[in-house]
Amino acid sequence: MDGDRERGLGLVQLVLVGVVVVALFVGAGTLLGGYLGRHAGSAPPPRAATTTPAPPPPSPPPSAQPSAQPSEAPTTAKPVTYEAEDSANTVSGGAFVAKYNGASGGRIVKNLGTWGSPAGAGKLTFTGVRVPAAGQYTVMIFYVHVNGDATRSLVVTVAGTDPQKLSVSGGSTCCRPRTVTVPLAAGVNKISLGNPGGRAPAIDKITIGTAG
Repeated sequence: MDGDRERGLGLVQLVLVGVVVVALFVGAGTLLGGYLGRHAGSAPPPRAATTTPAPPPPSPPPSAQPSAQPSEAPTTAKPVTYEAEDSANTVSGGAFVAKYNGASGGRIVKNLGTWGSPAGAGKLTFTGVRVPAAGQYTVMIFYVHVNGDATRSLVVTVAGTDPQKLSVSGGSTCCRPRTVTVPLAAGVNKISLGNPGGRAPAIDKITIGTAG
């Protein structure tokens, strides 16, 4: 009798243990389902797709033909000035370089022509007068009469051409201009100023321009 009772109690205990185990599994499943249900919609939203800008179209290759450049209008050569006292010039005879108030470079070449010097008639030669093309050019001569003579004669000679004799008037205030037209060759020319038969004015400078 007691044995049957003990077996009955043991069976009851096993049933209770099984019920507890089943209850635990059921509870755990319920808790897990609830958790998953609460967090099912909390996933981070998907990132918006970024669009990479398309690269700019390639530049067209340079044209094989160069673009036409506007043609430049021909220009007139500017006048060029040569100082009488420049060391490139030749001062001969009784002529010499001297200081003088009002001269463009502060100096003139005086005693051109015949002044009774034992060295002979004074002469000034501009040895480096350069022009781009052969033709007629103006020579503007700046001169002064050192001793105040009213009139003197000046002989202008371009190498290879006949001399030209000018009568120039003036005074001792530096300086007056006188223009003469001469033929010049392309490149370097020599222009001489003097007076083998009398006194010539002192020279400050010359300016070469294109004859109009």
